[in-house]
Amino acid sequence: MLLFSMLSYSQSFMPAFSNIGTNKGMVIKQDGDTIKGTFFLINNPENIKKITIKDEDGVKHKFEAKQIKKVLIKINDLAFLDALGSTTSIKDLSQTDFIKVTKSDYYIYESAVTPKKGKIKVMQLVNFGFDSKMKVYRNPTSGETGGIKLGGIKLTGGIEKSYYILRHGEEVAIEVKKGDYKKKFYKIFTVDCPKMKDVLDGKKPDWDDFPLHVFIHNQTCE
Repeated sequence: MLLFSMLSYSQSFMPAFSNIGTNKGMVIKQDGDTIKGTFFLINNPENIKKITIKDEDGVKHKFEAKQIKKVLIKINDLAFLDALGSTTSIKDLSQTDFIKVTKSDYYIYESAVTPKKGKIKVMQLVNFGFDSKMKVYRNPTSGETGGIKLGGIKLTGGIEKSYYILRHGEEVAIEVKKGDYKKKFYKIFTVDCPKMKDVLDGKKPDWDDFPLHVFIHNQTCE
């Protein structure tokens, strides 16, 4: 329990991509080819369906979601400040690992198969840096949970209402929602790692602690 106590205020998810200014980066295609350059069109930052990038030779390349394996978008100074300004809560602002994650060089998007009719979506990876056991993606159709505000800054709450999870070795992501988290916690975390039950300390799973649970699972489970 000491480890879990020490980590209780140490982890958050990557903030949502902020489409500010001209962003540099790269597109990795399904066949492995990589195109580096400057993005001119990102039609929907929540769920990339089409994207246009001008390469280093000035040639424009257009891609649809089915052609994309991964997208890396350079975080420029304006985007970083905007993302930091939209941080979900004061609790997040104090988290050292959150600061570490937001200083990542890139926003990362990956192609994943979702459970609804096997549809492929290119979604933002939000647990960069602690994603070796499972990848957590921002659900394009999810809203944000509520929270108490003071002067425009949230004091509590503020994570998404649902996410997609892709466990290592599996091909189809599953959706986890705030409303069913108390039941799905055990299926997500304890089937392959029974000691994750200790995280709860006799309490019911709390949705606001979902990022922390993902972090602990990544760090302590085999």
